[in-house]
Amino acid sequence: MNHPSNLKLTVAGCVFALLPAACTNTGPGMLSATEQADFLALGDSISAQAQQVLLKNVSAAMQAGGPEHAVAFCNTRAVPLTDSVAALFEVDVRRLSDRNRDPDNGIRLPQDRAAWERFASDKSAFVQQDAEGAVWYYKPITVGMPTCLKCHGGAEDIAEGTRAVLAEMYPQDRATGYQLGDLRGMWKIGLIQK
Repeated sequence: MNHPSNLKLTVAGCVFALLPAACTNTGPGMLSATEQADFLALGDSISAQAQQVLLKNVSAAMQAGGPEHAVAFCNTRAVPLTDSVAALFEVDVRRLSDRNRDPDNGIRLPQDRAAWERFASDKSAFVQQDAEGAVWYYKPITVGMPTCLKCHGGAEDIAEGTRAVLAEMYPQDRATGYQLGDLRGMWKIGLIQK
């Protein structure tokens, strides 16, 4: 089992190994196929770690006190958990959606809107370089388990007590009405910042 500091060094080494290759390009959108594949693999690794950390902790909260407890847990702990993964890998990690629960997770930038629209027809993760030369990784988040519907499903899926907690903690909640397999959000990870 890797110690977190060893994992951080390994990932940091991968990032620094990729950095010189990415910086040799003269402008945005010039990533080679090899660079794209390397950045995609790195983004896949980081998003898998972030997803695993969130699912493990939300599942524990569900077992400890049901959906109401999980909603309260997410309200205070989801962002710090995501931030801890970002700090571990020294990258920018965000979860975005057009039907967000947390107001900070809404889609605002044109490049993020374009990524979201791309996922409507192609659910594959991808990387892109923006006009400033930063490299961003995007990956769809789908509703993957029936348990997710207890907080994100339709009215028939969400218990009255859970609806009350959601209304109290997220008065502008838009993250309900989903079914299994629906696109729920997306990971956005800044692999190289400019």
